[in-house]
Amino acid sequence: MFVANHSHEYQLSFLDKDNDLTEREKRFLNPSWSKYSIFPKIDEKPYAVLYSEQSSRPNTPVNVILEELLIKELSGLSDEDMVTGLMFDIRHQYALHMTSFTEQPLSNRTLGCFRARCTAYKTKTGTDLIKNTVTQLSKELAEMMKIDTSFKRMDSMMVASNIKKMGKLELLYTCVANLAKEQTIESEEGELRLKTKEDGKMGPSI
Repeated sequence: MFVANHSHEYQLSFLDKDNDLTEREKRFLNPSWSKYSIFPKIDEKPYAVLYSEQSSRPNTPVNVILEELLIKELSGLSDEDMVTGLMFDIRHQYALHMTSFTEQPLSNRTLGCFRARCTAYKTKTGTDLIKNTVTQLSKELAEMMKIDTSFKRMDSMMVASNIKKMGKLELLYTCVANLAKEQTIESEEGELRLKTKEDGKMGPSI
């Protein structure tokens, strides 16, 4: 079930990790371009179509996933590096407004499944959600790459293309999911043809 994440709009709690930092540490942490210029501008609403409309467990925050994938590509890191960084690096958590979380809601599987869902949706509808998001943030991304020299220099289209690349397990997951879907459709159509013939109505042969 899709639930938008508004953590960047909340005030800090007493349990927030920021409270344990010295004033000097906070001064180094505060100039976070990602936190103030990228994260709040990520539009999650277009991604609601990827999730069930029925009441179920809420999705991992889409803006957190997208910010992770953006930083991953610009930093040249792996999915595992990003997941580990979010768990143990307060700079990482700060950029994603996650310093108040006791458990970071992200895993390698989270990133992989998200990419697979976006790819399946693009195949079905022709709408490239990730490309649209990166295009909307192109100005902010260009500015961030200019300020932080540790980031790779690449245009927005290259960033979007790299984000969508799936690993072997993700490709396998997508292929198996598509195959299962096709078999379900064929099975339902076969049952319908059988019932039509048994009822004595005109219909295609089995």
